[in-house]
Amino acid sequence: MILTEKEFSGRDLQDLDLTESDISDVVFKNVNFYNCTFDKTTCARTRFWCCFFDNCTFNNVDLRNTYLGAWGGGQNNCRFINCKLGKTYDASYIMNTEYRNCKIKGIEFNCFHIENVKFIGPIDDMVIRPLKTSEIRRYQSEETTNLVEAKIKKTIGRELENPKVTVKNIEFSGKLQFIDLSNCQISDITIPDDYEHLLLTDSAEVAKKVYEDIEMNWNTDARSWALSCTKNYFSKTTEIVSFYEFKCFEDEEFARKLIDLFRKHNR
Repeated sequence: MILTEKEFSGRDLQDLDLTESDISDVVFKNVNFYNCTFDKTTCARTRFWCCFFDNCTFNNVDLRNTYLGAWGGGQNNCRFINCKLGKTYDASYIMNTEYRNCKIKGIEFNCFHIENVKFIGPIDDMVIRPLKTSEIRRYQSEETTNLVEAKIKKTIGRELENPKVTVKNIEFSGKLQFIDLSNCQISDITIPDDYEHLLLTDSAEVAKKVYEDIEMNWNTDARSWALSCTKNYFSKTTEIVSFYEFKCFEDEEFARKLIDLFRKHNR
């Protein structure tokens, strides 16, 4: 489908098939997308200002130069398959959504609420931070802002002012490294069930025991690196420990020895 308009505002777009369409530089403002398909869609510099996506599919779409969740937009029941995500990903909420084999590297998710989400495939350097309410309020009228905030509150079931991102029932499957969940209030998180990954539910306590163990028993040149790595977990609660992350600092032997220590004290 070819969109002849360059700006859409206050619209509901349903059953829209944008397969292999070029919607670069098109502006969507306060638009609700229902059952829409973005398959090999070109959307360079496309603006999705305060847009909500329900039951939408993004397949082989480069989203690095677009604004998918700006101004408090959200996603529910969506699928992202083989997509490239940008360095910043804003969304008031991401619910019942799957990211399958997407390019997720060096990315910051800014959200209020993430629930029932699957990340299938490798992730390298991802942080989840709270979305600022100012991102909703600064660009729109008071009336529109009130309507948008009411919709978000109804969907996520809580107020927006919260120092932590609510994260519920998240599943990771794939190689993980440098995942920062320190700004999240987490319940029910699943990681790969293998040697290379370990979930700490009391990160600070475990890290302190590992640190003491290293101080007493490590006499290698890598001791300072191990202590430095361990310090990163002192101020965190729930955290994912990764063999691959440790390997970035030294070698496989170092990574294996360090993750074994975390396993030893994670009891």
